[in-house]
This record gives sequence, structure tokens and C-alpha cells, in this order.
Amino acid sequence: MATVKDVAKELGVSERTVQRWLGTLRQHLNGAIRQEGRRVVLSDDAVALLRQIRQLRDSGMSFSQAVSKVLGIEETGPSLEGHATVENGVTLSRRQSRQCDVVDIVIATSCAVGALSLVAIAVALWLR
Repeated sequence: MATVKDVAKELGVSERTVQRWLGTLRQHLNGAIRQEGRRVVLSDDAVALLRQIRQLRDSGMSFSQAVSKVLGIEETGPSLEGHATVENGVTLSRRQSRQCDVVDIVIATSCAVGALSLVAIAVALWLR
């Protein structure tokens, strides 16, 4: 078990870099990251995964290529680089981005139904 600070020191990157990597990998690390009070604790498996990614990055791979290789994901296009970026710099996975799209559609549909209801009420009152 290691903290983000320990891993950052071992890998020679900033704590923020480790946090960003973990944010991207969180869905693949199933329970390998735990919150203990204010500290984030990583399992040995998570640390080993980050070590592999660091080695691949050092060999010239992009972050998304390194993650794809380590996780055994076949890149069919701009994999992790295809994330949607929100104004404050947070990146969303394609899955999260799709979820946002679905929410936007539901909200737009609800607004349209609400507007049509108001029109129907206005017409009914006018014809009265």
C-alpha cells in the first residue's frame, strides 16, 4: 500500500500527475484505490500499473497509448485523447460524455414537452 505522495516520489512525477492518472484509470482499478481519511491509498497492483505506464511514457508513448497497452485495450482511434474536456480542465471518458449527452437530450425533451403543454393550455384558454 502506498499514498499518492509516495507513488509520485517513486515515479518522479508530481502528485497532481498521479491524481490525474488515477482519475483516468479509476474505472479500471476496481477497489485498488481507497480513501483513508484525507489520504488516498493505492494497492500494490495499482502502483505496479502506474509504474508500467511511467516506463512506457519514458519510452516515448503517449499517455493514452501507454494506458491502452497496459490495460490491453485495442486503440481503434483517438482513444483517451478523445475525451471531452470541460471548461475547468476536467476530462470525461467517452462513457461519461455519452451519459452527459443522454442527460442533455432528456432535459431538452422535458423542456419541449413543458413548452408544448403551456401552448396547449394557452390555446385551450383562448378558445374558451
